This record gives sequence, C-alpha cells and structure tokens, in this order.
Amino acid sequence: MSQRSIRRFSALGAGVAAALVTLAPSAKAPRAASRNPLYILLPEASFETVRGGDEVYALICAGCHQPRGEGATGAGRYPALAGSAKLAHGAYAIDIVVSGKGAMPSFKELLDDEQIAAVLNYARGVALGNAFSPTLEAADVRRARH
Repeated sequence: MSQRSIRRFSALGAGVAAALVTLAPSAKAPRAASRNPLYILLPEASFETVRGGDEVYALICAGCHQPRGEGATGAGRYPALAGSAKLAHGAYAIDIVVSGKGAMPSFKELLDDEQIAAVLNYARGVALGNAFSPTLEAADVRRARH
C-alpha cells in the first residue's frame, strides 16, 4: 500500500458505492475523521493534487449530482446544480459544502478552502448552465468554517 492511502469519503453515488471499504484511518490520512466509518482507497494525495473546480467536481460531486449537474433520484435524491437558483447565494453554497445538509455530507475535512471555492465557482459557472457572480474566494470559505 505504499502508493495508496486511506481518504475519508462520505458522498456516495450509486456508481461509487461499490468502491467503498470500511477501514481504520492510517497515519497517512490526516484528514480522516474517526466519527465517519466510510473510507475509500485513492492514489496517494489525490485530493491534495486536484486543484481545479472541474477536477474536484468530477472526482467528488459528479457521482451524485451527475456530470452535467442534472441531479438524480434513486437510492437518494441528489438535487440538480445546473440552473439551480440556490447557487446564486454564495454563502448558502459554501455552507452546504462546508457543513453538509441532509444527505449532503460536510467536506470541510476533505477539501481545503481553495478547492471548495474552485468547485463552487465551477458549479456556479457556465459549465453547469449557471452564471452567478461574484466569484467566490478561499477567504469566503475560510470565514464560513466552524
């Protein structure tokens, strides 16, 4: 396991669920939270090296919200992000990603401030059919953390 480390991953789409394993966090997984028993094996530093909003979305969000943000209903309800008026409110979007709500888990231990701002700007932008401004900054995310 020298090329892999255990990373916490709470948001599960139906396609991702088969990849889950329940393991104890290792010393190489500083962001793993002991209160959450779900972990996934990913290449070393996967989350740390993924910086672009499109990359973070593809790695973490698309499994539930779908690649184009259309949302899904099945084992759970995953709201559409494409054309979502709720994303117009940057503070609301930050709070949902940082704190979680309902089936949406908190990503404050998995993603840093820059990654959260990047993925929210991606979701709030034209890639998912939105055009919300202003652009969110890492400082906005930092203020929202509890």
